Amino acid sequence: MSSSIQHKGESISIVIPTYNSGSYILKTLKKIGNWIASQERDIQLLVVNDGSNDNTIDQCKEAKEHVKFTLIQLEKNYGQRVATCIGYQYAKTRYVITFDDDLQYSLNEINDLIAKIKSDNALVVSGFASSPEETQEYKISKQFVLLLFNYLFFPKYKEKKYFTSLKIYDKLQLDKRGFVNIYFFWELPIKRLSSIRIKKSHRIEGKSQYDLGQFFRLLFPLVLKVFSKTLILSIIVSSAFFFYVGKINYAIIISLCSALVLTSLGLGKLKHAFTKIHFSEM
Repeated sequence: MSSSIQHKGESISIVIPTYNSGSYILKTLKKIGNWIASQERDIQLLVVNDGSNDNTIDQCKEAKEHVKFTLIQLEKNYGQRVATCIGYQYAKTRYVITFDDDLQYSLNEINDLIAKIKSDNALVVSGFASSPEETQEYKISKQFVLLLFNYLFFPKYKEKKYFTSLKIYDKLQLDKRGFVNIYFFWELPIKRLSSIRIKKSHRIEGKSQYDLGQFFRLLFPLVLKVFSKTLILSIIVSSAFFFYVGKINYAIIISLCSALVLTSLGLGKLKHAFTKIHFSEM
């Protein structure tokens, strides 16, 4: 991965993670290519194939005959979170946009994201909208989980709409801060996060790959963050109490402290895990 950023005015990178999208990825990339050709800026297009087991890779190679882009091939399926992080780290421009492969978001929304991140002097801007294709069960479950996280665990961030896939990042500034994993939003100052309402329409083709399982996998870093804090607090309180009343020996205290260290290391390893994944550029 290259960390050298070539700041060319409004040059941008677009990162598109994809998995088993062989039925429509060619159409998606052609449409993006046409849009790029209409823009008056340099655009680096990065497609991350997340270990697809259909003909996605063949369709991407065919698309290269029509569209200029970098294809990053992961050795197996790691999930959208990892694929997006790898694409982001590979970007060479100041502004990096993460975009879904089914084009439910209008490409013209990208210009609004660029304007928003500049006007708000933000590090990250999230584009948020409801999908017309979400089932009622999914909507209710998603809203419940988001309310739980936003109001109980991360109340400061509830207005920032961070749980969306469409985002723009100021990678130049984030790199200066040593920001590594773009899903660890709690490491960023609240005042430098922003959001904008955008339009979301029917996908270009195929069915949504978002189900509750996928949704919870995307939230896993938050789950670990929340419960690691809870566990740490519980260990400290329990150790202090039992030590005070003299009903626990030093061996148990040491084991509890070890659990504390291991929990902290677990979150740290998750933060940097994607940097050790093998991939190839095509």
